[in-house]
Amino acid sequence: ARSRGLACRWCGASTRASGQSVDRHQIAGLAYDSLGKRPLSGAFIAVNGTSRSAVSDDKGRFLVDSVPAGTYTVTMQHAVLDSIGLTGTTARVTVGDRTPRVVLAIPSFATLWRNACGTIPAPADSTLLYGTVRDARSLEPGEGVTVDVSWVDLTGGGASIASIGQRRWRRTVSTDARGAFALCGVPTNTTFELRAALAADEPTTVTLEPSVYRVRRQDLLITRPVAA
Repeated sequence: ARSRGLACRWCGASTRASGQSVDRHQIAGLAYDSLGKRPLSGAFIAVNGTSRSAVSDDKGRFLVDSVPAGTYTVTMQHAVLDSIGLTGTTARVTVGDRTPRVVLAIPSFATLWRNACGTIPAPADSTLLYGTVRDARSLEPGEGVTVDVSWVDLTGGGASIASIGQRRWRRTVSTDARGAFALCGVPTNTTFELRAALAADEPTTVTLEPSVYRVRRQDLLITRPVAA
């Protein structure tokens, strides 16, 4: 992806590597966190197929220099991507006489929600929770595993504490052939329990605390009983 309006104070003419006949050029751009809606500092940017890389500054800007002319895939990695279960995000760029400008962005919540949940509207305080379930011994995908999440909300309220009650909520899905699951509409500001089990197995249970991100990944391992 390119952004024509991106300012670049580093952009300049291509350089020629000492002792080589190959022209070297620059790639300039911006790393952006679409989940947090802010520039992404400390992102690692690599030009695939070369040894060239850079790290974005506190305003999300980066510059990769000494890149030979050609077409490349540029990859961005960051801890935020790790936390939501993505290995990286990429853009295709052609390097030549002009310095290309590229925007590398973490996908937005709306994009990730639409891919996992379809056209169901996303409540303002909801989280998309997804992941995979695997067998703890073989690490094979756990197909058809029941995955559910539950949490407690306070209800009522009024003039006295006695009028306040609790209500337990629950979402349940089954894993697909890849062992993957997605739970849509989990609250962002509540501690909740995530469980996975086959019908005859003891469930694997994980307690998850509130998170600032509305997209979360949690992979699970289940242990099937060993036949006697």
